[in-house]
Parts: sequence; C-alpha cells; structure tokens
Amino acid sequence: MTEDIARLAGADGSPFSAATIAGGWVFPAGQVGERADGTVPDSFDDEVALALTNLRTVLEAAGSDFAHVLRIQVMLTDMADFAVMNRVYREHLGSDLPARYTHGAALAPGYRVELVATAVVA
Repeated sequence: MTEDIARLAGADGSPFSAATIAGGWVFPAGQVGERADGTVPDSFDDEVALALTNLRTVLEAAGSDFAHVLRIQVMLTDMADFAVMNRVYREHLGSDLPARYTHGAALAPGYRVELVATAVVA
C-alpha cells in the first residue's frame, strides 16, 4: 500500500473498507439501504433513501460529498423499480447530477438497491 492510499474502516467484522481514498479520489464501498441494526426498510422508497444517506455518510467521512461525485452506479433487483428510484434519487441529489448508469443485478438477499460512487475529495 502506498502512502497516498487511505482506507476508512468498514462495519465491525466486514471484509472490506468503507472507502478507499487515493490521489484525491474517493471510492466508497457499495452502499445498501441497511440500518445500523442490520434491518432494511419495508418500503422501497425508504430503502433507496437510506442507501443514499449511507452513501452520503461514507463520502463525508472520506472528505467528500454529493457535489463532488462524478459517477454513481445504481443496481436494482427489479428494473420495474426504476421510476421510484429515480424520484428518490433526485430528491437527495437535486439538480447538479453526476453521471449515472443503472442496471439490473442479483444482490444479496434482502436488498433491492445498491449504490456505488466515484468522487473526488472536496
């Protein structure tokens, strides 16, 4: 590991870093809509909102924020949820939107959305 790479600790016992910071870039781990107690909201709207909140928390801990995100990857277990995700996403990110791509994916059981971002340090 070179000196310009920093790793933010993940959740206790997780086999990954919450984010890696290198050369002015922030690479957060994928974020899902999971509460600290391990539960996931019943409503898809709330799950997306929580995933975005979790992403914001990791970005801020890494010295960044949504204004410095260059790209977000959205993975959905059901592409029929695209319109709902889009609405909640816009509520959280406003009008200065990063590049984004969305695709269907098989996620770990219990999750319907996962977000991956690339950002610069603010």
